[in-house]
Amino acid sequence: MGGNHSYNGTTHHGIATVYYSQENYEKSLFHFNEALRIRIKKLGVNHRDTAATYNGLGNVSKQRGEHLESIHFYEKALHIRIKILGEEHADVATTYNHIGNVYYRMEKFEIALEYYMKDLKISSVVLGADNILMATTFHNLANVHARMKEYDEALECYIKSLSIRTKKLAPDDNLISSTYDGMAIVYYWQLKFKESLECYDRALTIRQKKFGLDHPHTKISLRNIEKCKAEQRRSTHEQKNIKSKPAPTKLIVDGTGHNADSEENSSLS
Repeated sequence: MGGNHSYNGTTHHGIATVYYSQENYEKSLFHFNEALRIRIKKLGVNHRDTAATYNGLGNVSKQRGEHLESIHFYEKALHIRIKILGEEHADVATTYNHIGNVYYRMEKFEIALEYYMKDLKISSVVLGADNILMATTFHNLANVHARMKEYDEALECYIKSLSIRTKKLAPDDNLISSTYDGMAIVYYWQLKFKESLECYDRALTIRQKKFGLDHPHTKISLRNIEKCKAEQRRSTHEQKNIKSKPAPTKLIVDGTGHNADSEENSSLS
């Protein structure tokens, strides 16, 4: 079996994926590049596996903060996937989502919104309204609307995401608490402290059960609640608008409870 056999391309891709999950992006990048070299030679550019490796390179570049490079690789994957799978395919929708995530990180929210809407249009057809990946799409749309100060639209999308997640996931899944966090932050920005506290309390209940009191995610929830209560007291006493609206935390959207820029589709394909 020669060194350039497509099986070795698969092996390099698999190794790269493992290193990616371990956040060892340098080694992941090396093996994705090796996989790409072999797959282009043996399978050709317009092959589903080649697109998957381009997608992997996009993921690594994104995590390394190389946003333009990441978009370049995702667009390579997108071009191949549309060509061989057609526009209405789950892999195409996922790639649109990934590109949207990068633009979100770059704070180009209008462009991110365009890509998330492309994802939504395809996913709603090929996956169905209650598919768990639709919850990710709605959550990301909510984040963009929130950053664009379109709060009603943000809440509408968070509620759709929450509806799917509460049906499809375990009650203590941290994705559910992340959605409650997003809603809480929007209510906070709207100075609706009662509603914000209700959402923060729901997120805290999940995190206490799942992680315990000493976990960083739980401590974040506790700090958010205290800050929200302080602003609520100040608002009540002063009976006037708060001059500044600092967010208690970033939108927690990556599904693991970490502060992140956009919720990632867990698939590396």
